[in-house]
Amino acid sequence: DGIAARTEELARLEALDTGLPISQTKKQAARAADNFRFFAEMVRTSLIGEAYPFQNRFLNYTVRRPVGVAGLITPWNAPLMLATWKIAPALACGNTVVLKPAEWSPLTAVKLAEIIDEAGCRRGCSTLCTASARRPARRSWPIRVFSLSPSPARRRRARRSCRTGRQR
Repeated sequence: DGIAARTEELARLEALDTGLPISQTKKQAARAADNFRFFAEMVRTSLIGEAYPFQNRFLNYTVRRPVGVAGLITPWNAPLMLATWKIAPALACGNTVVLKPAEWSPLTAVKLAEIIDEAGCRRGCSTLCTASARRPARRSWPIRVFSLSPSPARRRRARRSCRTGRQR
């Protein structure tokens, strides 16, 4: 419901991330909400434990348990759709996720992480890591978004505020 309520904002961010037309990103943002609804319904109806007798001597049964942490990496093209295709089934089955979006298109991933937090998921069930392998971040959340070529003075101020922990 949180994704559906913010379809316009997510579509605008997706257009900024990927350069796709806003008409196309609106459809993707609406589909992202449907992905969460689909997997929630699938878990509720399809992935239940089954029990049946075997040779009148044994009782076979299945137990569905979470497998742990899922590491999710999304590419730069259609990052919102690909993130929801990965996050929704993992969370619906009770796993925790660590999402690493492409460094060129992190905007919708950041907004999606905010929406998941607002939805009431427990702390730690979903984590967003926006650090680059070439330039590791001092902390991965919150992300600082700059223009494509920030001035040297702006880069120095950002590094200084990351070291001291002060927000500007």
